[in-house]
Amino acid sequence: SDHLPVYADYSFAVPNNFNPPYPGSIVFTQVGVDDGSGNNFIEFMTLYNMNLTTLKITSNAIQSDGTISSGNVFDLSYTNWANVPAGTFVRLGANLTDDNDASDRILQYCGDNGYVGTLPNLTSGSNQLIAYTGSTPSPTYYIAGIHWGDLAGWTTSSNAPFNTPSSANIALTSVAADDWYYNGSVNGDLYTVRGVLTTTSNWSSTTTAYHDLTSNI
Repeated sequence: SDHLPVYADYSFAVPNNFNPPYPGSIVFTQVGVDDGSGNNFIEFMTLYNMNLTTLKITSNAIQSDGTISSGNVFDLSYTNWANVPAGTFVRLGANLTDDNDASDRILQYCGDNGYVGTLPNLTSGSNQLIAYTGSTPSPTYYIAGIHWGDLAGWTTSSNAPFNTPSSANIALTSVAADDWYYNGSVNGDLYTVRGVLTTTSNWSSTTTAYHDLTSNI
């Protein structure tokens, strides 16, 4: 099949359990090619308490059989983020100072090309990011996705269309910009928050990386 599997949301009724990510449990909040110093930047928000060490993020294409191309995958097992509270903004990029204290709602990981924990490579023009768990090339779950720039839709190795990775999908196709951030408030229950975060009209192109969204909560 050329379609990504779409899974129903799992229960979020036990907030004190730090479970692995499931589809729709994170949402991307900022992405870009240039943080002002020529480095890529990625940020996502956790929507419930979770263990992020099983999460992977790739900018690769999806094979027509649903598997992920090898390489260009960031594996969060390089972090110690096993007990991350809901409402945490997770930043991944170069020129960051590693920050493992989520008390201010922000975690940071400095990933530089060529080192352990290399981040996906984003280039000017068109990009996509897909978060998933399980192995590469055969994910267990697709967790969230985003595509932007002049990319008209999700990219697969066969250029075949496929369904959204999960209910946490974002498609920023109205403007061919390289850098984007969510510019709305973050208020309400899990489903309301996920809904506003994935609404395209709530996103803006930017020339500044890592807008502080903690004040939006």
